Amino acid sequence: MRKQRSLVLQSWLEDGGSFIQRLKKHRLQPQVFVLKEGWVLPEPAEQAALELPSRRCVFVREVEIRDQKEPLMFARTVIPIATLTGQERILAHLGSRSLGSVLFAYPKMDRSPFEIKTCRLPHYASSELWERQSLFILKGKILLLREVFLPRLVSFIESL
Repeated sequence: MRKQRSLVLQSWLEDGGSFIQRLKKHRLQPQVFVLKEGWVLPEPAEQAALELPSRRCVFVREVEIRDQKEPLMFARTVIPIATLTGQERILAHLGSRSLGSVLFAYPKMDRSPFEIKTCRLPHYASSELWERQSLFILKGKILLLREVFLPRLVSFIESL
């Protein structure tokens, strides 16, 4: 049986704006916590989405977005080495800044339509979670962002 999503959850999954800003509009205090970052081989689906040759390392940043220490979202950013040139080098040095604080400041940034599906992240929940994935293009340079809505976030959205 396929998991169903409510209209309010659908609106959050399909919102192409800044996720952090949307949380702040609802009086939450989101903070970014870096779980890990560094150079690794991409997962096969990431390699395909970014159209990368095999055995090409990418910069990966995994974070949690939390409100009052409670995780709301898990996010994984995958950035090819060719993207990390010029002013885009900042993307590998964000620290606790949100990715959106850089991306949404670009005067000309494009974002692909979302691929929305369910996934499992055993270290967060045993049930299926909602995930959205999209590509960002900055001056012809590409990166992949995968965002997983954790149970506390879904409960919050459903309560609106």
